[in-house]
Amino acid sequence: IKYLADEFPKCCRIFKNVMIGLIFTVFVIHLSLVFGIVPESVYPKKDLDYAMFAALAGYSKITLSVVIIIVAALTFYFSRKKLLTAMIALSIIFFALLDAVYLPTVLNTKSVKRFAADIEKVVPTGNIYSFLPVDLTPDGNPLHFFELDYYLNDRIHLFVKEKPTEGYLIVLKKDFQQYFDKNSESKLVDNYIFDEVLHTDRNYGSFKDIICLMHFEVVK
Repeated sequence: IKYLADEFPKCCRIFKNVMIGLIFTVFVIHLSLVFGIVPESVYPKKDLDYAMFAALAGYSKITLSVVIIIVAALTFYFSRKKLLTAMIALSIIFFALLDAVYLPTVLNTKSVKRFAADIEKVVPTGNIYSFLPVDLTPDGNPLHFFELDYYLNDRIHLFVKEKPTEGYLIVLKKDFQQYFDKNSESKLVDNYIFDEVLHTDRNYGSFKDIICLMHFEVVK
C-alpha cells in the first residue's frame, strides 16, 4: 500500500474519496429508510428482500444517530491525515461499519432464531415433532429443519416415525394442507386434531413456504 501511495498518489486519492463517498452513501440510504423517505411500496416484492429492507427501516434511530456521529468524526479526522493513513483508516471504518451494523441487521432476517424463540415459549420442554414429505421415504431425513433443531437444543423428532398421541408439530403450510388437512385426499392420519399455534410471517430459505407450529392430539 505504501508503494501505491508513493508511486500512484492520484489513484490513491481517488480511492480515499471513493471510501468517503461509500460511507456517506450508506448513511443516506439508511436514513431515507429509517425516516420513511423511501416508501414501503418501492421495497422489493420478494419476501426475504422485503424483510431485509424492513429490518433496516426499523433500525433504532438513537443507535443510528450515535453511529453516524462516531463514524463521521472518525472519517473527518482520518481523511485529513497522510494519504497512506487515510486509505487504511477509511477502509477499516467502512468495513467495520458493514460488519457491526449492516450485515448483522440484514442477515438476521434469514435466520429462524426468532421463530425458534417463539416456539420455545410455547413448548419450553419435551419433544417437538416435524414433518416433511421426505420423511415418508424409508430413511427419512431428520435434518430438514436443522436450523430450528439447533436453536431448540436438538428436541425435534420425526412425526411419522414416532406417531405420538399428543404434542406439537413443525410443518410447512403447503405440506400440512396436503398431508394433514381433514379435506386432503392424501391425508396421512385420520384420528388426529390439529390446531395452529404459530406461523412465520414469511417464507423461509429453501423451503419457500410458511413454517407452522401445530398442536395435535389423538381423537379418542
